[in-house]
Amino acid sequence: TDIGASLLIESIKEFNTIKTHRNLIYKTYIKNIHQNKNLRCLANKDKKSDPVMWLFTIISPFKDLIQKKLRIKNIETNQVHFRNDMYSIFKKFTKNKKFKNMDKLQDDYLVLPMHTKMTIGDAKRVSREINNILSKVNF
Repeated sequence: TDIGASLLIESIKEFNTIKTHRNLIYKTYIKNIHQNKNLRCLANKDKKSDPVMWLFTIISPFKDLIQKKLRIKNIETNQVHFRNDMYSIFKKFTKNKKFKNMDKLQDDYLVLPMHTKMTIGDAKRVSREINNILSKVNF
């Protein structure tokens, strides 16, 4: 529609600013939590690409603890893009099949906040909180 086209044209004007900002948040997370042994960061390792980072995903066996503790600090996290085999339309293809690797990933992944209203300071705070939470985990 004309309205959609108008919104797109205006959004394109801000594209480079948004891309730069999101990528700085991404780099802040990588720098501040990448070394934590209790989680893995899904990272872009393709040096030839120039993506707009729009999600920052961590994998941790302590996902539920991290999410709960961050929520107490008013930091929202979530899970997105649920697996297709969970939807009824695919039941006939997945009946009596086990997907243990997918189950494990779904149980352990968490998406951290990463939006245009976030500051680099916010990303540092989220990183600090995660590191603090995981520093208190007993094995």
